[in-house]
Amino acid sequence: MNGLCTTRDPEMWDTGNGGNRLALALCAVCPVRVGTTCAAGEPDDRPTGVIRAGVAYNERGGVCPVCDRCGYPVDDLPDRRRPTPPGCRHCRVPQLGSWARQFLPRNEYEALCHRRRMAKRRAARAAAAVPTTTTEETRAA
Repeated sequence: MNGLCTTRDPEMWDTGNGGNRLALALCAVCPVRVGTTCAAGEPDDRPTGVIRAGVAYNERGGVCPVCDRCGYPVDDLPDRRRPTPPGCRHCRVPQLGSWARQFLPRNEYEALCHRRRMAKRRAARAAAAVPTTTTEETRAA
């Protein structure tokens, strides 16, 4: 019997990959998994930086907790010199300086940016639609 991971991209099972949520979900329902051991994957005494049998391991071989917000494994190694922000790196939204300067809610800021982009595209299309005369046409006239 084959595991569900054998037909998927192997990089999904490397921690830090965008497919980690799917990899964890596939491992949870895999018929080959027995407890915390995986019969389909490579036998590994001390896995590092991978997901095996539904458990994510960081680069040091420790078990990564799963983020409550988004479901991705929190593979960031803790830095004791800085306070840890809530959530994982997938959940954190960077603070945009222009957004903060305008004091707009995020959805309004994104709508404003979208309107500006669309106006630029319409202007570019209008400029491209204006027929240009070539030098041969001007000589003939």
